[in-house]
Amino acid sequence: MYPFFGVLLLILLILACIHCYRRRCIIKKIKCMTKEEKCKKLNTLIKPFGYCYDHCQDIFSSTLHPWQREFGYGWIYDRLAPHAQMVIDCHPVYFNYKGRTWLIEFWKGQYGINTGGEIGIYKADEIISPSKRKFEIFKAISDRELLMLSMKLKHHGHVIARLSRPHWWLTAFQMGSISKPRDLSMDISITFPDYDMLNAFTDGLEQSEFPPETYFINGLTVSLNFCTCSTCSCNWFRRCYLAYVQWKNRCFCRLFLCLTRPFSISMDRILYLYEYAPFAFRKMFTIHSYKASKRKGY
Repeated sequence: MYPFFGVLLLILLILACIHCYRRRCIIKKIKCMTKEEKCKKLNTLIKPFGYCYDHCQDIFSSTLHPWQREFGYGWIYDRLAPHAQMVIDCHPVYFNYKGRTWLIEFWKGQYGINTGGEIGIYKADEIISPSKRKFEIFKAISDRELLMLSMKLKHHGHVIARLSRPHWWLTAFQMGSISKPRDLSMDISITFPDYDMLNAFTDGLEQSEFPPETYFINGLTVSLNFCTCSTCSCNWFRRCYLAYVQWKNRCFCRLFLCLTRPFSISMDRILYLYEYAPFAFRKMFTIHSYKASKRKGY
């Protein structure tokens, strides 16, 4: 019996030494890379997941043509979001324009181990009555219909991210941070192609009970502050489940920060994790994958 334990301890010691050596080699490899090399490699790795990295702000954002664009959006995705580790506030705005019902929606909150915010623009193929809108999957708009979107995501007033570009799904995710949705706010600006669409959208804002004092119009641009969630009321059971999901997010976030402790910025942390634990790397970039799987019917 004693020789067996001696052999077992020797094997464990050898494995521990191999682990430490491999870890030091990975850390050294990443530290020897230039910032340009790191950015290039990271963007190559995450492009298939539909994201790009902004090293100036240390955030991740969606590309213009990600795979998520094929699956559109609907109310059911918001309802099922907690099952994909998302604890978020959302505010959909429906309006009719040029014979179609459009959906412009705002989100903010916790996405797994990411604090983030989103603006999405979708439309249906026809006019959808208010009673049927929750059952409709709206399609993402085309490139020629892109709107100029701007967002400033803040946590307790501190700016996390600033983005401004023509898009259909503008997003910003800060990896390795935990936030409660109510502690976040988003300053949003949307520029419309004409006054008919602008007026239709503002009518939709009023019908969605968006606080009128939190938005204003300047020409063809609507600027608003998404702070409170007027559509996020839920029962006791759902509140408990959301608290449980947020607790898991906090645990995984601490684990992520612990595993990548030699580094302080997301770019280095992710490259280290890619080399050290590829399966964990893939898991982190499956934001919204649950929505897509429901659309496919899995």
